[in-house]
Amino acid sequence: MQWTYEVEGNRLTVRIAGEIDHHAASDLKAELDKICRRERIKHIILDLSMVDFMDSAGIGLIISRYRYTSGQGGKTVACGVGETLRRILSLSGLGRILPVYSTQEEAKQSI
Repeated sequence: MQWTYEVEGNRLTVRIAGEIDHHAASDLKAELDKICRRERIKHIILDLSMVDFMDSAGIGLIISRYRYTSGQGGKTVACGVGETLRRILSLSGLGRILPVYSTQEEAKQSI
């Protein structure tokens, strides 16, 4: 898994590529925790357009970001979710709490 991020004010956009498995999710969560504290992040956009696999650790990563932003009075949203990931989000229940947008621009406008 590879990822990049961009901070704009109190909004963090994270672009993830590859597979979000146990090891990758753990490392990414630790890095995102540091960035969120350092930059005082309130909102997170997860760009999942390049993700081709996600297991339960990926679901846990999204839940932890959702809990963090909710605690800050902010939002976590996703964009670029393919059909397979959309199904995973729906089956896991995340589809009820995680707004999903087609593009990063739509996601930014929602915050």
